[in-house]
Amino acid sequence: MLAELHPSAHLLCGLLSGDPSPARPTAALALELAGASVVDAGARERIGPDGPLVRLGLVVLEGDDVLLARRLRLPDRVVARLLGSHRATADVAAVLVDAEPVDLDGSADVAAALRVGEPLVWVHSPVGAAGTALAVAACREVDVTCLVGDLERLPVATGAGTDPALVRRTVRALVLEAGLGGTVLVLAGMDTNADPQSVYEDLKKKLKPVTGVVSNVADAWTETGELADQRNAQAKTGKLGDNTKAGRRLAWHIQKMFSASKRGKLQQKTKVLAAATSAAAANGS
Repeated sequence: MLAELHPSAHLLCGLLSGDPSPARPTAALALELAGASVVDAGARERIGPDGPLVRLGLVVLEGDDVLLARRLRLPDRVVARLLGSHRATADVAAVLVDAEPVDLDGSADVAAALRVGEPLVWVHSPVGAAGTALAVAACREVDVTCLVGDLERLPVATGAGTDPALVRRTVRALVLEAGLGGTVLVLAGMDTNADPQSVYEDLKKKLKPVTGVVSNVADAWTETGELADQRNAQAKTGKLGDNTKAGRRLAWHIQKMFSASKRGKLQQKTKVLAAATSAAAANGS
């Protein structure tokens, strides 16, 4: 995410990865910035070609060199979502539908399954029945948002039906979109070509913790920027004692961004100092 935030960060990633110009970070640099050891087997598995980040489409691993020398890239949709965009990609938007919730027999059962954290719930209903509306009503019952996709909207080749590979790609794109938004995914027109069980087992085991970590990056960058502004203002007015540096730049941002504990301690100090300054000003008046 760092290389996507600012041209200077893009350049820094290149330099730290051994390039003379802007470049995406290597796997080794990404691990080091995240505070993980490059020889940590678990950390390497998470960013490897079969790891959850790559398998679920959150990260693309580029190149065929040794793992630590390969480049990591965030797909455009992941970057856009982390920066606040809610516009779905074309393949996802093509199958999205607005479904009205309808309380029917079975909706309470689906709601109960959602409450206990079931990752996959099948609603069997004839074509044209209200299975989708039932599922949406169950989501409303447990007060969660949902993303509704209808696989019947996919193109059908004459005499060949829907391409199974296209179904799988669309399902994975929908799973990613729902995971990024923290919503329940309701799929209409699901059939065995989509292999939903394997998709959702990946989602159950990996997507929730992974998206939680990734989504925190944008928040950490914002918090660090606000903290830098506050510390710079205090330095300019002499409130930091001998620390008169009032131009905290990219390197400072990166250091604090990837250390929640350091950032938290500095935020606390900054708040205490601001409160003391306000109290002194009030007494002086």
